[in-house]
Amino acid sequence: MADDLIENIRAIYNQTVEGKISWQKQSPTLFIAFVKQKAQLVIQRAGASYVFRVINMPGNQEVINVSSSYKPELEIILRGLFNAADKNVDSTGARFLGDLLG
Repeated sequence: MADDLIENIRAIYNQTVEGKISWQKQSPTLFIAFVKQKAQLVIQRAGASYVFRVINMPGNQEVINVSSSYKPELEIILRGLFNAADKNVDSTGARFLGDLLG
């Protein structure tokens, strides 16, 4: 199961880097993305660890909640996703400003 989870998080990371998933910054340590109006993705830095959650939107039911503090094998991929979400927000803001000024 951990391997499947890592592969799915890696796919989310790749889609984030490619700009297919857009993230919103809720706070300096919390990012949220909405995917196909079906799910809400959450990546959060909590001290030295990272938390990843997936919420099924129609039922508002949490279907995944994992933390690198309990699953250290997820540390690298969750840190990568957090950093990719942060860069995604920065590039979206930069594009908006460019369009606004251009």
